[in-house]
Amino acid sequence: MTPKLKLVFLLTSILMVAAQASASYQECTSTITGNFNGTAINQGDYIWFTGVLTVKGLGSTSTTVYVSHASVTFTVNNQTYTIKVPSSAITFSSATTVATTDYVQLQPLFLGKGWKTQLQLTGLAGNDLMTAVEFKVPAGGLPGGIKDVALTATFSSYAAGLTVNCNGARPSIPPLTPITTPWA
Repeated sequence: MTPKLKLVFLLTSILMVAAQASASYQECTSTITGNFNGTAINQGDYIWFTGVLTVKGLGSTSTTVYVSHASVTFTVNNQTYTIKVPSSAITFSSATTVATTDYVQLQPLFLGKGWKTQLQLTGLAGNDLMTAVEFKVPAGGLPGGIKDVALTATFSSYAAGLTVNCNGARPSIPPLTPITTPWA
């Protein structure tokens, strides 16, 4: 086989693998909203906005769900706050025996620094960490009862047939209305 023919064969093989990988890529963007409870929050205090998820439809092989392009948005006294939320890579694997979460540089690199979570493939109760971000309350504090706090995120995976149920949580914020995001 000539070097030119070897190169054509190699490039064809790479393109075939890439086409198969991209064919199974699933992605959707969803928003969940909720309200703060009635407790005012003092300036300088911190609020942790967290999101949790439950994934259904996992097969028998390792599966990673990516959470990216996430933000929390709310408006107080005509001031809109948009808080960028770190990305996450949540891997479900039969090789994982103890759940872990670390804040590290994620792979692929475009995800930036974020939450890398390793979870067991089976036996989970749900409400696993999806993502989290802290927010320092600005001067003047925040009133209680803030309405329409929105968490928006893009969910993606190379596994088809997954359903992601997600929810926001925070002790001073009641759970946000759950959503279901089915992927074909």
